[in-house]
Formats: sequence, C-alpha cells, structure tokens
Amino acid sequence: MPSSLAVDTHILSLKAHGEDLETYVKRYRLPANPNAGGRKALSRNDSVTILLLHGLGCVKEQWEPTIERLFELEKAGPGLRQRPTICEVWSIECPDHGQSALLNETVLRGRVEPVMCRTYALTVLALFRSGLLAQSLKPRFVLVGQCGGAVTAVLSTMMFREPSGVPFTSIILINPWFYSAQLIKVNADARREASQYAEYSKTIPDIWRSREEALRYLKAEKYHRSWHPQVLEQFVKSGVTSLPSRAYPLETEGVTLVYPRTIERRAMQLLYEVQPMLQHLRHLGHRVPVHVAFGEIQSTATQEFQRAVSNEVESLASIRYLPRTGLRAIQQSP
Repeated sequence: MPSSLAVDTHILSLKAHGEDLETYVKRYRLPANPNAGGRKALSRNDSVTILLLHGLGCVKEQWEPTIERLFELEKAGPGLRQRPTICEVWSIECPDHGQSALLNETVLRGRVEPVMCRTYALTVLALFRSGLLAQSLKPRFVLVGQCGGAVTAVLSTMMFREPSGVPFTSIILINPWFYSAQLIKVNADARREASQYAEYSKTIPDIWRSREEALRYLKAEKYHRSWHPQVLEQFVKSGVTSLPSRAYPLETEGVTLVYPRTIERRAMQLLYEVQPMLQHLRHLGHRVPVHVAFGEIQSTATQEFQRAVSNEVESLASIRYLPRTGLRAIQQSP
C-alpha cells in the first residue's frame, strides 16, 4: 500500500445488475484531500478522477506503483493553476480475480466459466451509482483499461444510457486485446500470437509450498522476471491463496493462484466479446477521445497486427508506443 496516499477499500454489489457477485474497489488520494474521511469527497472543478481496470489474471493492487507515479508526476509538474489535478484514483477488480474471487468463493465454485468482460464492465456502472465518487460541479473522469481491461472499458460505455450518456472525458486503452475469434480465423499472425499466450498458461506451475517460494519462482520465470518488483510482490500478495482452492479442492498444503490457469485458458478461448468491442470502438471515438498505447517490445508481426486493427477503427484520438516495455506495460514499467 502506498504510504504517501490515503487508501480505502469498498465492496460493490452487482445484484442490482443481475449478477450474484460482489467486488472490491480501492480508492487512492492525497491525505490532504478535502473531506478525506467522508463518504463523498468534494473535488475541485478542474480535478480528474481516474478509474483503472486490470488485465486477465491480474489483481487491482498491481496498479499501485503506477498510481504512486501519477501522484509523483503531479507534484513535480507545473503549478496547480496551469492544469488539472488528480482528485482520486479508483482501482476496480474483476469479481473472479484477486481478493474479490475470495469474496465470491461460494458463488464461483458453482461456475465452470470465467467472469466475462461484460460482467466486469458492470462494476464500472455500479461504482458510478454507488455515491462513492467525489462530487464536483464539472466532474471529469478518465477510464483506463489494460489488455482484457481495455475490452471491459469499451464495453462499459455501452451501459450508460441517455440523457447522461458516457461520463468519461477520455479513455485510455493500454495494450488492448484485439484478438477476436474472427480475426484469429483469418489472420495467421493473430492466430500465432494468441496460441502462444494459451500455450504459456499450460506450462507454468501454479502450486507452490509457500508465497515465498512462489515469489522466488516467478522472479526467475521467463514471463514474470521482467515485471517491476513492486508489481510482482503485489501479485503474489493478492493473487495467491492457500490451498484448498476452487481449482484444487483436494489439495491441502501449499498455495496456488486465486485465478486458476484452467479458467485463464478458458477466458482466452472465449473471444466473442472482442468483435462487439471493436465495432463499438469505431463509434465511441467520435463521442469521447480514445487513446491507445502499445508496448514497443513486441514482435514485428504483433506490431503490424496492432497497427492494422487500430487503423481500421479510424476514430482513435492517438496511437503511441511505450518505450522499454512489451505486452504487460503496467507490470513491466509502471
């Protein structure tokens, strides 16, 4: 937990939206924020509230090094009168990931399918209806999603109806998952890249004797060793649980991933939400500025595929490549 920030955790229920699930959300803000102890904080009219959505297999706490960096950059930047300030940052967890999965353990035991992006998107709507967000005469919200969280971010905008419409002043998609089932069928590069991710999840172990052993293993493992140390530590702290678990009900010793590899692989196979996301993105960009960022350390084929899909969308406000990072930009270079 960032020591320089005030952090509080809340539970959102999705029952009003037809799902018997709950999820944890965390709010981060400067301790000096007005009314910091109250349920509804008051925001400056030119301040921004940022909402963060994580990727597949991740946890909400993995955003914390990035959140700290955002507040550090704000302090180091120009005077407050010259630009908006950060009012608060919210990290929203998918109901079957991290500590939220433990919160929903009983419900999830009866499910064989992963919680999909549309359900994750309901958490954004639930947060806006919760009364927890800071109040302002001119509210400004920035929605940020990574990988599968980027799919969720776009789909969430379909849930806000007129007259209020989409409440976001801008949307940022970091390494969005563009591999739809249709594209994988016709595009060899997309098919190869998607199959590599699936193969990886089949080979990596997901049971260890302790969290310490899990951390040591992941620090040395090819896929995770490029992660920022703080991000990896948060992943082990919040994304690893004691056995028995949903995936291993008969195992009684050691620890395992909260989000099972079997469910992760199944989520990679269920790509039917990507095509509607891409179709909606074409229209969304005409209503709200949508910015896309990719990690630059990726294969030429992957970069060409990402550019091709981004160019087809046409309405994107900007496309840029993040230096010194790849597919997991938030984990590698917060």
